[in-house]
Amino acid sequence: MGLREQILENVDSQRIAVPVPEWGLTLYAVSMNASERGEWEAWCATDVSEGVKERGENILCKSIICATADADGKPVFERADLDLLRGKNGQALVRIFLAVDKLNAISPNARKELEKNFVSDRGGSSLSA
Repeated sequence: MGLREQILENVDSQRIAVPVPEWGLTLYAVSMNASERGEWEAWCATDVSEGVKERGENILCKSIICATADADGKPVFERADLDLLRGKNGQALVRIFLAVDKLNAISPNARKELEKNFVSDRGGSSLSA
């Protein structure tokens, strides 16, 4: 088998179990493939073009919406859940985001935006776990 075939046949998706005691359950952070990553980036970019004030919250929640699953690998959230998710426990969201970030290498600029607009304003812990 050639290198190309070896790469293309390799199942390279990953997941991390994230206990969320605030909700009494475990979620799974999952790696996004290139197509999913592009959709996530485009969705996050709409905040910049629309001048959304809560950009940090949106990046955090959009990341969770796009890169979490249940134990069977099925997505947990839909895009329509954004506003409801923004109202959930900040510590739980940051914990889930850190696992999502570990698998998906969210950009340093996005992390700075989160630190500035979400974590610091709410007296939460730093994203540098």
